[in-house]
Amino acid sequence: MDFPSRQPNKLRPRVDFDPEKFRKFIFLRGMNIKWSQAARCPCIRLSTDVSGTTELGYSGLIAGAAAFNTAEARPDCTLCKGNGWFQHSTQQIKALVAGAKITPQPQQTLGDIMRGDLSITTLPEHLPSMYDQFELIDSTIVFHDTALRGATTLSTMRYPIISRALDLSDGPTAVSVLQCRKADTSGEIVAGELVKDTDFTVTSAGKIDWTIGDTASTAPTEGQHFSVSYYCHPRYVVIDIPNVFRDTFVKKKSATETFQALPVQCSARLDFIEGTQ
Repeated sequence: MDFPSRQPNKLRPRVDFDPEKFRKFIFLRGMNIKWSQAARCPCIRLSTDVSGTTELGYSGLIAGAAAFNTAEARPDCTLCKGNGWFQHSTQQIKALVAGAKITPQPQQTLGDIMRGDLSITTLPEHLPSMYDQFELIDSTIVFHDTALRGATTLSTMRYPIISRALDLSDGPTAVSVLQCRKADTSGEIVAGELVKDTDFTVTSAGKIDWTIGDTASTAPTEGQHFSVSYYCHPRYVVIDIPNVFRDTFVKKKSATETFQALPVQCSARLDFIEGTQ
């Protein structure tokens, strides 16, 4: 049975939200952000049933074995790096950023890596989803990285190293690497700090080039660990379902209502804390 609703005899005059003002505010006050959309990786592994012993699709198929989907990503996948998600369709957009802070709880143990969350508001054309990435390309954070020296002269850190202009007492100075130390293959610290432009250089792509250190025999050799503290752009990953329920109907200079998609808000977290890559 249908239950039609009765409209009130008299409606008050309506005042609608002006979506164009919100759009202008994002372009006026928004930050430049590199947005990468997320998608599930197709590298899902198959396995035998509970009576089987072999993981199908990873170790090979045994004749007669019943396979089922484990929903697990391959740890050796070159696309998603084993986490089951990959990024695509990267583009630069404008978005509002707010609430980039942490609120410590009483009696909480805080270490070097703490949760850093923020709210991001995008235009309705830039609809985010879970695990999308946002990189603040005009902002800078300090990241502490540890890596293993490979066989080549270039070492790729977790994030591209960037230069930051500092107004120091001796004049404007561009700084990218704050410190670099190495250890031998047994983990013992090697005396002496490695210095940029003396023991290594930083390429335009933000990688470490050990060429001059190899020549001077000061760079870490293959199989040795080294640590670097450097400047980079913060990268955040969406951790909730974006708030798209602010969409509304407007009736401005029109006899009929028109559906209007409004800017979208989502919560994001530093990606090295969320563990997405």
